[in-house]
Amino acid sequence: MDDLRRLPFTSAEDLRHDGLRFLCVPQSNISRVVTLDSSGTSGPPKRTFFTVEDQQSIVTYFLHGLQLLASAGDRVLILLPGTRLGSAGDLLASAARRLGTVPFLGDLAAGVEAMARTINRDEIYNVIGIPAHVLAIARYAAATGLAAGFPKSVRLCSDCIADSAVQTMRRV
Repeated sequence: MDDLRRLPFTSAEDLRHDGLRFLCVPQSNISRVVTLDSSGTSGPPKRTFFTVEDQQSIVTYFLHGLQLLASAGDRVLILLPGTRLGSAGDLLASAARRLGTVPFLGDLAAGVEAMARTINRDEIYNVIGIPAHVLAIARYAAATGLAAGFPKSVRLCSDCIADSAVQTMRRV
């Protein structure tokens, strides 16, 4: 254990300035580069690099999580960016298809009303998204009478989740 304490930590600054030094594969093996602005910190963005194998590992990871909330045949609304190959929404949709569920990539730009109506019209059983987005849809559904068709299962990600938000979603 004493030896472990002597190992240096990788900081956000290390990733910002020397990100390529952390690659364990040739640059030609990188299939996706993601630039992350901030996750609660300030400063220049960081870049992360993914191989095809990395992305398949992420799909497998997502698949294990999806198995906890969805079953084959369920309809899953994914409220994360998904139009780009290898994006979080795209990888979740791949995992959903592997599970045998039907993924729907939500269009948050269409607005809360459109997403609430999609949930009802397409009989969405599961929603995956950022707490603020899902909470806004839940509040709209409750205020307009669309709550009867609100999903039975919600998976929140990418942000802190206030207890009050969880309680509001449970009431819907």
